[in-house]
Amino acid sequence: MPPPTNKPIFKFLDFLALAFSISLITSVFIYRFLNLESQNFVLKLKTQKELGKKLFIIGLLAISGALIPIILAGRYVRMFLVYDRYTITSIIGVSFLLIGISLYLIPKKFTNLFLISLIFLSLLSNLMTGFYRMDNWNKQKDLWW
Repeated sequence: MPPPTNKPIFKFLDFLALAFSISLITSVFIYRFLNLESQNFVLKLKTQKELGKKLFIIGLLAISGALIPIILAGRYVRMFLVYDRYTITSIIGVSFLLIGISLYLIPKKFTNLFLISLIFLSLLSNLMTGFYRMDNWNKQKDLWW
């Protein structure tokens, strides 16, 4: 068996460039899709603000439904930990809340740009989390095996 090495498969900047490229390409495709399909989708709705208000209410209900029973049970909810076992159930509510706020408050011509930037940031953070997990696993594997 060869000796363990701490040399990562990808260097950080290489992976950052790859993650940025994937996120950018995906965002461009989604932006094109939203521009082509927005006429068909938005015309079926009465107003963009109406949809934003409904998504905002759904988001508030989802967050409340997920966190109020935990608080009533006397458990401590730590909001600064992203993947806390008590806050993970309210993540979908937060996304509905953000989309609802963006549709309600942001003018129609900037809504697609805002949504695309959120998708870009989420893809980038997801890919970089995968890189950090891979790097930490390699370090842990070299430590124990």
